[in-house]
Amino acid sequence: MKIPKVSVLMPVYNAAPFLQEAIDSILSQTFTDFEFIIINDGSTDESPEIIQSYQDSRIRYFSQENKGVSRSLNQGLTYCRGKYIRRFDSDDIAGHEEIQTQYDFLESNEEVGLVSMQVRYITSNGKKSYLFREPSPAFFKGEERKTISVDDFNPNCPVVHGTVLMRRDLVTKLGGYRTAFLTSEDTDLWLRMMDESKIVVLNRCTYFFRLGNASATEKHKLTLGYYKSKAIEYALERIQKGSDPLMRGGKLEHPMPEKYQKKPGRTFRSDLLSYLYKVAWNARDLKMVTKIIAISLKDGFLCGRTWRALFYPVRQKLRVG
Repeated sequence: MKIPKVSVLMPVYNAAPFLQEAIDSILSQTFTDFEFIIINDGSTDESPEIIQSYQDSRIRYFSQENKGVSRSLNQGLTYCRGKYIRRFDSDDIAGHEEIQTQYDFLESNEEVGLVSMQVRYITSNGKKSYLFREPSPAFFKGEERKTISVDDFNPNCPVVHGTVLMRRDLVTKLGGYRTAFLTSEDTDLWLRMMDESKIVVLNRCTYFFRLGNASATEKHKLTLGYYKSKAIEYALERIQKGSDPLMRGGKLEHPMPEKYQKKPGRTFRSDLLSYLYKVAWNARDLKMVTKIIAISLKDGFLCGRTWRALFYPVRQKLRVG
């Protein structure tokens, strides 16, 4: 049996509303020498039926009880046979030439272990925003690509998980994703890969990242921030000492949930208003805009920052006009 050059790895958990669009975006790639490993991680919706409706021989379907993202990814890594692994998320949309572009880049740059790309955003209602990108164009300072360092992980991780093409032998050498990280396990892996090779982000944007539910809590944002800061802390420790606490057999302490206390009417929903609200406006998704406004006012109607943020798009439009 011929070994494919690329293994596309996609865990799926209750992604039925967006799954067909995601799968189609991979199967329509101009680069065709790949296997598409799809892992049903205990979905309770119609995801299994949607996956199994495809007859494409490149799809390799696996089903398991729910294990969570990092454990499912590690299981998926054992199925991958390609020289390169392309991660992909089950609710996103990949541009048709992405794998070809990334494959050509890694083939020409042996010192690079991972290459990723920019993303634009699509809402859960299918509305696309073309103005906002992550990383932003300013991140590249006019260059076609950027080799990243630890410093580039603040304030935001410059590597978007679903856009990554990485060398399988390097990921295997590092042991895959560390499940001690309940979130930001991807950030931890990228930083460990940087200990061994270069990581490059291309100033190219053809990928649409699906925005999650606008009801995401500030508490969840704090949890994400905690594990991301730990990943960076461990990376700096490896630079100084050659290892981090997990490598030395230690444990990663988890944050205490009771540290988060909401102040009725005075909680500024930065998780919604700092960026997501602006993207929703640009995408002209009025349902999402309305939901964000309702949540933000419920939690922060006594907070001046809430009102200033809510009127920001209006002020910008008046300024431009």
